Amino acid sequence: MSFSWIDVGSGRIARMDPEAVRAAIRQALPVGTVAAEWDEPNLRRLYLPPPHRRALDPRNMVVKGIRGAGKTFWWAALQRAELRARVQRDTPGLARYELVAAWKGREQAPSQREAAEILDSVGARHFWFAAFLWAVADPGDLPAGAESWLDRCRWVAADVGRSERVFREVARRRRERGRPVLVLVDAVDRLAGDWGQQLELHRELLRLLLDVRRHSAIGAKLFLRADILDMAEVRRFPDASKVFADAVDLAWSAADLYGLFWQHIGNARLEDGASDHPGAVAFRETCERAHGIPWQEVDGVWVVPPRLRRDERLQQAVLHGITGPWMGRNARRGRVYTWLVNHLADGRRQVSPRSFLTALRRAADEAEFETVDTPAFALGWSAIRKGVQAASRVRVDEIAEDHPWVELAIRPLAEARLSVPVALDAVLEVWERAALIDRFATDRGASGTGPATPPGLARGLEGIVDDLIGLGVFHLTRDGRLQMPDVYRVAFGLGRKGGVPPIRGIS
Repeated sequence: MSFSWIDVGSGRIARMDPEAVRAAIRQALPVGTVAAEWDEPNLRRLYLPPPHRRALDPRNMVVKGIRGAGKTFWWAALQRAELRARVQRDTPGLARYELVAAWKGREQAPSQREAAEILDSVGARHFWFAAFLWAVADPGDLPAGAESWLDRCRWVAADVGRSERVFREVARRRRERGRPVLVLVDAVDRLAGDWGQQLELHRELLRLLLDVRRHSAIGAKLFLRADILDMAEVRRFPDASKVFADAVDLAWSAADLYGLFWQHIGNARLEDGASDHPGAVAFRETCERAHGIPWQEVDGVWVVPPRLRRDERLQQAVLHGITGPWMGRNARRGRVYTWLVNHLADGRRQVSPRSFLTALRRAADEAEFETVDTPAFALGWSAIRKGVQAASRVRVDEIAEDHPWVELAIRPLAEARLSVPVALDAVLEVWERAALIDRFATDRGASGTGPATPPGLARGLEGIVDDLIGLGVFHLTRDGRLQMPDVYRVAFGLGRKGGVPPIRGIS
């Protein structure tokens, strides 16, 4: 039997086979925290939330998202014929376009050393024009022997009028053939380690869109980091509002996150990949027999039923058959369905699917050894708390890479054993004692792809607070205190009454 009815509190739960479903979760979700493992697309992992259809619409050129929101996943998926065909069922406008990438993979993108040489030699404007031109033109349109990125950029810079005539001719031929092209760009933040170069690359890429928009047969789809797009320096060019007007955010609601989870469990395979995992079968059978929601297989992939995508009450009932209803032995600690999402959200209420699935995967590992949850579920509340701790560690590592100064700013607060929410004056007092402003002058923090000092440093300690709020590391409570969401707080080592225990001594 794939499930059993049990009475919990005032209701009944269709508890799924704990061992089988737990094993399916472990098999379906990546084991590591390396971004490449999460960004590698395949049909069984392909899940398009309804709100994200706008992001893949060719008319919307700028797609932004936090770390782990799925930018690289979609960039890679759109380049694969079988995945693109599946996406086009929900986004039919894509079928008109030939999809090409500015570079086919990270190994073909310019290295940071190459990018630095290009920026010093000809600038970001010529670099992006060359990248687009080489992506859309036929070989006969381009100069022979321009194999390196620097050679291409110098050819463009040597005669701007000539290169623009070639671009217009390419656009004309594509328009006459009725076969427009869409240029895909991702991981711009990986091109430069210097923050000033980062801003220049992003600003000039967005400026180029103003020219691209003039050609109906050539379009672009840029997958960019939201925190960089929010920088004033990136938006500081004429007619920037025209570029940002149609930007789409890869935000994930609770229903979208759980729909993604169902996609992974429902399509779990045995290690040989030849047959469905018994836990996946148990999960789908429970959905149908206990909840009246049958799954359908289309081209070898089990498709999440529409109601299971959007009906949060139904999602909650299904989830509680895997986890139990509460984050403790009773309802005082809250329901798992809302608790998990709330504790993985940043200060802007955004949750990355990578954090969400990391927490669930680690919970499945921890649940192998748990004995505190009665009756036993595939993922008990104690294991889920540990999963959130693991997800917090990953998110803190990501923010430290993107913005190395954040760790330096939070470290004194953790050393002072502050608990949140906390008064602004208490934070400023700790920073003053730690001489934080002076420390930024001498300690540039860990190496990373973001700024080594806070952008608002010129405005003093209050400017640093504003920067942390802007990144979602802090947010203000109704009474004006600073709160740090658990997705950062736990791994940064700050306390909170009644919250997930912090991981001390890691900052």
